[in-house]
Amino acid sequence: VDDIVHAISILISKGYFVNLLAFSGKREEILNKSVAKRVNSIMCLCVLHEGNAENILHALKNSNLVIAMRFHALVLSMHYGTPVYSIAYSEKTEDLCRRLGLSNYCQKVCFSRSEYYSKILQLDSTLLLNGIASIEKMNKMEKSKISEKFNEIQEQLDCDISEFIASLFPE
Repeated sequence: VDDIVHAISILISKGYFVNLLAFSGKREEILNKSVAKRVNSIMCLCVLHEGNAENILHALKNSNLVIAMRFHALVLSMHYGTPVYSIAYSEKTEDLCRRLGLSNYCQKVCFSRSEYYSKILQLDSTLLLNGIASIEKMNKMEKSKISEKFNEIQEQLDCDISEFIASLFPE
């Protein structure tokens, strides 16, 4: 958690406003509140799920940058065209970043989802901040290409799913 607090403090010093979003309930909300308390800045707030996905979706859609620690945050950020740096604890997250050519914007942490809350997150804040600096340097054309690639993958998945469903339920 120290590395997360350090990275957030640096982002705030650069003028970023930081929202900590919880995707899966109380445990993440508790972690986010702990981080926000340690950061101790009006520039760092927790956006609570509170049974209303609109809070989270609004924050993702209107952010200048997302640091995603959840697959869903990564996918939704890309869907909205929001620049994203991913902290991946799962193969699916790492794989999506690789398929989109975003491996430089993805940091693998060394534990599985089942260990997510029981282990201490070993985050390389220098790697994170360097990745964010690279994202900041991207021009609109590069960001647009990432969105286009994501949309291509999304369309392919839609086709694959349709074919799969059709194979399960032939007419």
